[in-house]
Amino acid sequence: MHSLRFAATIVCTFLFAQLPGQQEPVTDSLGIQLDRMVPRFVERGFSGAILVEKEGKVILKKGYGNAQERPEIPFRTNTAFGIGTLSMQFTATVIMQLYEKGMIELDVPISHYLPEVSDDKKNITIGQLLSHSSGLPDFFNNKSDHKNIPRNLAFREIMDLPLQFKPGKGFLFSNAGYTLLAMLFEQVSGIPYLDYLQRELFPQAGMVETGFNGSQIWSETRVAEGRGFVEVADNNPLRWPEPTWNIIGTGEIVTTLDDLIAWKEAWEDNRLVNAKTKELMMQKHALDRTQRFIEYGYGWRRKQELGSEMIYNSGGGEYGQLATIRFYPEQKVSIVLLSNSYQDVNPLAAVLITQFEKQFILGEQ
Repeated sequence: MHSLRFAATIVCTFLFAQLPGQQEPVTDSLGIQLDRMVPRFVERGFSGAILVEKEGKVILKKGYGNAQERPEIPFRTNTAFGIGTLSMQFTATVIMQLYEKGMIELDVPISHYLPEVSDDKKNITIGQLLSHSSGLPDFFNNKSDHKNIPRNLAFREIMDLPLQFKPGKGFLFSNAGYTLLAMLFEQVSGIPYLDYLQRELFPQAGMVETGFNGSQIWSETRVAEGRGFVEVADNNPLRWPEPTWNIIGTGEIVTTLDDLIAWKEAWEDNRLVNAKTKELMMQKHALDRTQRFIEYGYGWRRKQELGSEMIYNSGGGEYGQLATIRFYPEQKVSIVLLSNSYQDVNPLAAVLITQFEKQFILGEQ
C-alpha cells in the first residue's frame, strides 16, 4: 500500500473570527483559479474557509461568506470548529494504542472487556465496532438524541438497540459503536476518555488548541455554531454546551485548522501509532455496498475516485455541520471540507470538491 503522505491539503471549515486580522493574499496561480470559483457558491448559500497546500506550499488560504449571521461575522481561517464524526479517527487511534500496548485484542468479544453488555451483543468484537460491522444501528438519528445524557444512560440505551444483523455479517455506519469504544477504552485503561485525549493524544499530535464541546479553551464567539438542519434545530444555531455521551467517541472534538494540520503531520510521522498499525487501520475490514462499494478501515474509508485511490472520512450533518477529509496518497493530495450551513452546503460541497479534484488529480483547467 502506498504510504500515507498528506502533502497537499484543502480545508473548507466553519469558523468564527478569532481576531479581526486580514486574509492572506492569494498569489499562487492555481490558488487564484480556485479562489475565483468560490464566490458563485457563496451567492447560493455556501460559507466556509479554504486552505490549499500542495507539497508543502500554501496554494490558497482564505475564508468565504459569514461564520455568524447575527451579528454578521466573516469567515477566517483561525477559529475553532467542531469536526463531527471525524472524531472517530481519534477514537480509533486511542483504541489502536491500547492494541499496540497489548492491552486488547481486536478479535476478542467485547464482553471480555465490558462484561455488563447485553447477551445479544456479547460476541461483537472490537474490530467489528471499529469497522462498523457489529450490527449496531445508529445512535444519533433523531431530534430526541440532541440532549445531554450521562454515560450510564447512554450505555443502557445502546444495549437496548436491536442488532440489525449478525456481527461481522454486514455493514451499518454506527455512532453507537464508537461511543461503546470510548466506554471500552475507559474500562481497559482506567482513564477517562476525554482526559486521555486532552492530556495525551492531542499533545502527541502537537495539537495545542483542541478540546471538546463546552471546553474553556476558546471564548464562546470563537467556536462555530451549526446552522440549517431544520429537523433538529428549527433552522437555528445548535450548540452542545458540554460533552455528552450521545456523541462522545463519535463527534465531540472541537479543533482549529492549524491543529488539523498537526494531526495530519503526526499521522505522516507515525507518532500516534507505528507504521504497521497504521497500515492495519487503513486496510479494508468492511464494505459498504450501498455507496459505491466504500471500503471501511478503522476510522478511515477507501474508494476509487477519478481513477485514483482515495482515503477519507466524513463527519457532521446531523447537527447543522458538514465535514469531509479526502487524501490521495499517490498524488500527495488532501482535501478537507467543513461547513456550518449544512442545508445549503451539503449539495454544493460535492460540486466544489469535484472541481478541486479535477484540478489536482486530472489536471483539468
